Amino acid sequence: KVENIIKSFIRKKYLNIKYFKNDFPEFYEKANNLREKSTSNIEPLNDDVIEYLSFGSCARIIKDKKNDKDNPWNEIEYDIINSAYYVVDRRNEIEHDSDDNLDKRISKESKVLGYIYSKKIIDFFEKIDYI
Repeated sequence: KVENIIKSFIRKKYLNIKYFKNDFPEFYEKANNLREKSTSNIEPLNDDVIEYLSFGSCARIIKDKKNDKDNPWNEIEYDIINSAYYVVDRRNEIEHDSDDNLDKRISKESKVLGYIYSKKIIDFFEKIDYI
């Protein structure tokens, strides 16, 4: 849900995908290649390039746009960016671990923090006035 809500925010900021392509050409190319190669029987919610961005790419985009000198996304708060990176790191840690005892190896504290940060991000984006 965190990833989807951040993608939704990016999608609303980039109604014209040409601007996204101009601002983030490397992310655009990677996502577009995935989109073109997609042969899944599952239909994506949004058939656009943003749908195929990785979660890490989304966190990087909101960070870069927060720091953009010409056109910053001032509504984004730094603690939301930091929370997003924490969630990305925990998700990557879990996804790259194939151990059968994964549930035991992830500490309770890490699970709780992941939940808290995820909820904080979701609440933040759901409360932004124009979203």
